[in-house]
Amino acid sequence: MPSPSIYLMGTVAVTAGSAVVTGTGTGWLANAVTGGMFSLAGMSIPIASVENDTHLTLGYEWPGATATGLAYAISRESAAAADATYVHNALVNVLRTLAISAVEPDGAGTLAERDAVTPVPAEKYIWLHVETGYPLELFIRSGVSTWLGPFPWRGEQGAPGIGTGGYGLPLGGTAGQALIKSSGVDGASSWQIIVNSVAGIAGAVTAAALKTALGISAYAETLLAAANAGAAQTVLGISTFVKTILDDADAAAVCATIGAVKKSGDTMTGALIVPSISSRSSGNYGQIEARSSPGNTCSLLSEHVPGVGYNGIIQVTAPGGTPLSNAYFGTSGSLSISGALSKGSGTFLIDHPLDPLNRNLRHGFVEAPRYDLIYRGVATLVDGVALIDIDAASDMTAGTFAALTTNAVVTSLQNQDGFAALKPGAITGGTFEIVCEDACNDNVSWVVIAERNDAFVKSESDHNCDADGRFIPEFEKEVA
Repeated sequence: MPSPSIYLMGTVAVTAGSAVVTGTGTGWLANAVTGGMFSLAGMSIPIASVENDTHLTLGYEWPGATATGLAYAISRESAAAADATYVHNALVNVLRTLAISAVEPDGAGTLAERDAVTPVPAEKYIWLHVETGYPLELFIRSGVSTWLGPFPWRGEQGAPGIGTGGYGLPLGGTAGQALIKSSGVDGASSWQIIVNSVAGIAGAVTAAALKTALGISAYAETLLAAANAGAAQTVLGISTFVKTILDDADAAAVCATIGAVKKSGDTMTGALIVPSISSRSSGNYGQIEARSSPGNTCSLLSEHVPGVGYNGIIQVTAPGGTPLSNAYFGTSGSLSISGALSKGSGTFLIDHPLDPLNRNLRHGFVEAPRYDLIYRGVATLVDGVALIDIDAASDMTAGTFAALTTNAVVTSLQNQDGFAALKPGAITGGTFEIVCEDACNDNVSWVVIAERNDAFVKSESDHNCDADGRFIPEFEKEVA
């Protein structure tokens, strides 16, 4: 027979790269397998833990291939543990078989009497011999000093032995019956049919008694007593809205109840009215589209920027796919809009620089009836003269100011060091001259205001301006 320190019951399944082992018919916990060395396919790995009868975890991931239904071996942690486990396994096997056969241990007699093998009564006393390394053996007391046996224990089935009915059972009985104790007299037994193992069910004479025998709770009893579906829904706590959906005859009725778009071509009452909605993904983008009847498309996109993060994009395109406007939501919470933005008011909102934990700070936007741009700086006069390069002073590429603006005017010159009068020259190509009435070397602050004159404000994308890029401060309301 195999060493008791080696456990072989059942088969196992392993997965490459996983430390979890799944057993079939293994019974690890029931047989006191708590650790040791797991061996399979010529490899041995220590066991980290045993979760239950059919699951254990190895000390590291299985290095072999994925496989199922394999024989295995577990070498237990010590000889002492193996001996205890052997006895445990043998007793579990015996008790399970006895329970199946409806044999109940007789508790008569004191421990001292049983230790001396002096049973009360003297007959029909069964002694089980369990010793590590030897097969299980049964001895039966048949008289005051007479023992029958040993009889080998062959597991749950066993070979015919005691009695003449086969497998250690007396004659009699039919399929579906079990041998049970019929009275308190020692040895009294009879073949009977066991009904569902719940004696209370067979003996229940009222509905209440039957519900008690079945273990039905008061809540379930209330639900069973509901007179109709509406009452049952109330017991279950289902809202009136959900009840309406449950009562709807078909999908169209459900869509009408919740105000949903059920298919392409349908419309939904509310802010969203589109003939079709679709979704797709490609590369670094995930997209949901809503198409309107003229052919314009509103898309909600999720953009993945490798190594940076994710952005959200709302895009409106004309027929043919030409973008009309975009709004970008950055991973940092920033918002970028490629089209025109209209608002009721605007501010910046930040933590207060003097008390960032308790207070906020905001300033309102500076508004004007033009797309005005403000440029400012400080220059030092040399012998009463300074040449200002607006692009250089604003950290812009040379020529940017001239390409971007029109109607540029020097609106302010302020001598920071003296009282001598100052005069600006004309702005030409992004530069202008400051002349002082004295040949001094004072510092002078300057301010230039100009209007935007770029291609966007002249395009149809900016509905706030005319074709020449001039801002339109007033316009008629649209007809509702």
